[in-house]
Amino acid sequence: MKRKILTTLSVLTLIGLVFVSNKFSATSFGNSYRLFENRLINADKAGQDGGRGGGNATRYNVTTLVLISKPAAETKIPRTPAGVPKIIHFVYRDANVLAPYREALQTCVTKNPDWQVVLWTDQAIKAFMQKHFSSHMKVFESFPHKIQRSDAIRYLILYKYGGLYMDLDMTCHAPLLPSLAPHSCFLDSERRHQTQFLHGRQYSAMNSAMGCTPGHPFFRQVIRFVFRPSTAKRNFLFPVSIFSTTGPEMLTKQFDLWKRDAANPTVVMLNETYFSPKINPRSGIYGRCKSMAPRLQRHSGGLSPSQRVCLQLQQMGFEKSDELFITNRTVAIHQFTHLGYHKQRMPTFDAYKEFPRLITYEQLESSQLL
Repeated sequence: MKRKILTTLSVLTLIGLVFVSNKFSATSFGNSYRLFENRLINADKAGQDGGRGGGNATRYNVTTLVLISKPAAETKIPRTPAGVPKIIHFVYRDANVLAPYREALQTCVTKNPDWQVVLWTDQAIKAFMQKHFSSHMKVFESFPHKIQRSDAIRYLILYKYGGLYMDLDMTCHAPLLPSLAPHSCFLDSERRHQTQFLHGRQYSAMNSAMGCTPGHPFFRQVIRFVFRPSTAKRNFLFPVSIFSTTGPEMLTKQFDLWKRDAANPTVVMLNETYFSPKINPRSGIYGRCKSMAPRLQRHSGGLSPSQRVCLQLQQMGFEKSDELFITNRTVAIHQFTHLGYHKQRMPTFDAYKEFPRLITYEQLESSQLL
């Protein structure tokens, strides 16, 4: 009887915390949540260990409760008008970054002096997950491809801290504000011609640049899909499994699913002019389009979807079309370098030494910032 009463009180505590979230400040509610979260974790551990009562201790699904109830923390880091913390997140294996990525750090640090810039290393990611997402570690470590782990960690980082994630082959073209000021949660999108030519779709989300407020339910939805045990087991032909399990195809489907419910908070897929105005030069689109250019004009009435894309690119001057999509809204330009996918023999630089404004995960976690 006593155990049933305690279980009921625990459930009522969770309901009560959710109910009063609008009445307490973010700081006080955050402190209450952290205390409650620790109790949930301890209760779960007790259940797993059999508990003092001979194995009848209450079992909680800690992952589900944490993702459902965790509030967006109030931070000392300034926010955009829409509430996105002014944090830029970059991810790389360690502080010795390949030289071609210097421009990304240089331009983004210089053009956004009032933003904190975090470089996440493999060591920092491990510490972060052990502290905040330990129940996700098994799935994370079971992904067969490094790129899948690179994809997955960015969703956890944005859910926990908010801010803006960008790939290291994104060079900042202009300050992030005011272009991003109106948006509380947004995704980059692939250049439309590339999407239509390669995938036969009208649009595709890109996880190369994403921004959001902390604790946003859209990324909770993404995390729940990505970190299902069955996701890590889907090891189809590379890179199809990556695109559909953790990458752009998965993100596009989650975005479409999110839009079906009009009651969901707004998530914006920005058009390509913001982050991805260029076509990937390694995609071969320009070369293939140029090879069919002579016959495109003669048969313009019966063209396939990919041929229609080629005709549009031809009319825009092929590679010159990239410049047409760089506008006054463009904040960064995706260069499609992708050097981090494989071992590279090229010069590196110590990012922390060369850019003293970069902060570490430990500094982000410190009480001075959060």
